[in-house]
Amino acid sequence: MGASTNPVCGICGVEMAVERVGVEAIYMAHHPPQPYEVRVGDLCKCGKCGATVLTKWAAVSMQEHDGIYFDQRIERALASGHYVVVWERRTQSDLYHGLAPQMLQEWLAKRVASREPEKEEG
Repeated sequence: MGASTNPVCGICGVEMAVERVGVEAIYMAHHPPQPYEVRVGDLCKCGKCGATVLTKWAAVSMQEHDGIYFDQRIERALASGHYVVVWERRTQSDLYHGLAPQMLQEWLAKRVASREPEKEEG
C-alpha cells in the first residue's frame, strides 16, 4: 500500500480526507478587496476536529489580466458555491469575510458593464 498524498491535520495529527474536488480559491487584495487570482484545489477535512485545508493545487493559476475567462470562472464559482476566498491580510478576513459573495457579485457587475459597448442615442 502506497503513501497517501493527503495532508495531515496540524491540530490532531490525523490524515485528512478529501471532502470536495475542484474548489476555486479566489484570492482577494487591495482596499476595498477585489479578486486578482483564481486557483483550483481539493478541500480536505480532518475527520476528528473538522479543520479544513485547500490543497493539491492545479498547475496553472488564472490571473485578472486573463479578462473575460477570469470573470467567467469567478461567476461559475459563485453560482456553484464551490469556492473559498483567500484574503491578502487577516484584517481583511475579519472585516469582509461575510461580505465576500456580495463584493464579488458587485465586482463582476462593474467588469461586465465596463465591457458593454456604449449605446448610441437615437
